[in-house]
Amino acid sequence: MNKREPYSKEALSQIPRLLSMLDRNEGSKTFGSFYRAYWHDKATDVINAHPQIGALALALVYKKSFPNNIFYNSDKIKKWAIAGMVFWANIQNSDGSFNEHYINEHSYGATAWTLSAMLEAYRLLKTDMPKHQAELVLAAIIKAAKWLTRNDDPGPLTNHQAIAAFSLNRVFTITKNKIFLEGMKEELDNILKNQSKEGWFFEYDGADLGYLTTTISFLAKLYNENKDPVIFESLEKAIMFSSYFIFPDGSFCGLLGSRNTSHFHPHGFELLAKYMPLAAAVKSKFLLGLSARKVLTPDKMDERYFSNLIVEFLQSYLDYSDYLGKASLPVEGKDFTKYFGHSGYYMTRTSNYYAIVNMKKGGVSKMFNFKNKKIIADSGIVGVYNGSLFTSQVQNSSVISMNGNNINIEGRCTTVPAYYLTPSRNIISRIFLLLFGGNTKLSNLIKKTLIRKVITKKRLVNVKFKRNFNFLRNKILIKDTIIGKNISKLSIEDIFYPRYVPSSRYFAEYELQNENLDFNKFLKSLNRRGEFLIKRQINF
Repeated sequence: MNKREPYSKEALSQIPRLLSMLDRNEGSKTFGSFYRAYWHDKATDVINAHPQIGALALALVYKKSFPNNIFYNSDKIKKWAIAGMVFWANIQNSDGSFNEHYINEHSYGATAWTLSAMLEAYRLLKTDMPKHQAELVLAAIIKAAKWLTRNDDPGPLTNHQAIAAFSLNRVFTITKNKIFLEGMKEELDNILKNQSKEGWFFEYDGADLGYLTTTISFLAKLYNENKDPVIFESLEKAIMFSSYFIFPDGSFCGLLGSRNTSHFHPHGFELLAKYMPLAAAVKSKFLLGLSARKVLTPDKMDERYFSNLIVEFLQSYLDYSDYLGKASLPVEGKDFTKYFGHSGYYMTRTSNYYAIVNMKKGGVSKMFNFKNKKIIADSGIVGVYNGSLFTSQVQNSSVISMNGNNINIEGRCTTVPAYYLTPSRNIISRIFLLLFGGNTKLSNLIKKTLIRKVITKKRLVNVKFKRNFNFLRNKILIKDTIIGKNISKLSIEDIFYPRYVPSSRYFAEYELQNENLDFNKFLKSLNRRGEFLIKRQINF
């Protein structure tokens, strides 16, 4: 197997699964839909546009001769890819947008993501398409791009803005209409405003490493087309920051980030490898992790989002760079300690371990043992207070301090949002969205309200925590203090995700190496005294 082949191997293994998601009945009204829950299961009345990215995956395997590619030059694959593009065009809202989670959503993310995929699929297949279908898809592309120029993402989710910027620039190259060039420039301005001096980009209220690689990927695609030095400078900072979060086994971040994502989109790193030795070092380490299946792969993802990673892997194979350079990753160099004050990430390396703590997320941490190659995960304090689930994972609400290799994090725990769709809620929301969802401004207000209610809302409980980490050469000492009463459950969780993020919570092998620490037997003492101290020592 050559060095790039893990990309194509993982991607091609998922094409049969992708085809099973596709309505392949040519006479069907939903011919070309990749959303099986809609066309086959009849489990929803909402046509999710996002899975239509699968059309690009099929276009790539039809056009490109990857190793062991049984789909190459297949007329059926070509027909199904085109059907996916046509179905995408036919489900477009009248204003040019697309829906993802609910009717009349006018989703910025779904519009940007699917537009970027259709632009590339159109480039690959336009000469293979009947004229009327090519015209239909191109008209939908232009309509979606116009909608992006008139609307903003309610996030901020910078990865969406990067995808939109790339797409608008590509539409400008097709149409030469300057409205799209100006739209791209406006998106780029917003992206740069959302970039910290540390190199990361805002995803809601902090730095998320999985979506950082998405932003890098699409900014690199954009740079590959327009060679804007401002984009290059931004990417240099982003690559530097991201290099601290790839572990010795090639695995990447996960629960540490603001959105808990563990995906790694490598295409941007491949495109930049010939310009930036550090990008080459990052993607080379990732490829080792991919070969050993230590990273998130499409087979572990749900059907709505796995096509994103299939496409990324196929494009990374095609644009693979042999350039290695002389850069080394932080984890491979000398012992060091570093703190990124804006994002709250503290990391330290000794000859025995590599550890990262997100101090602005209640002390969530991951530690890599160089001897046994295992990852230790610590998601912080989790419990039940007055019947409500709570966690110490509170973004940007902790008081933090440092003294050498000793760090302290204090704060109040917050409830974990638990919002479920009941029959009554479903009926009321459907009626409301049918009546008023056609208004884009009102739709954006609904989206912002949902984001606050389901994702970013913080409801503090009367439980305080103090976390102390003392990093020594061959061990880490951890002290956790819980202050409160009326607690009915208490633990320190290894893997715990309190925030709803659609593309997250995917299984990782290191979960099997970790155990939750249960302290329920001490609850009587805690509730009587109002305070409980937990001391741990992790040896390496």
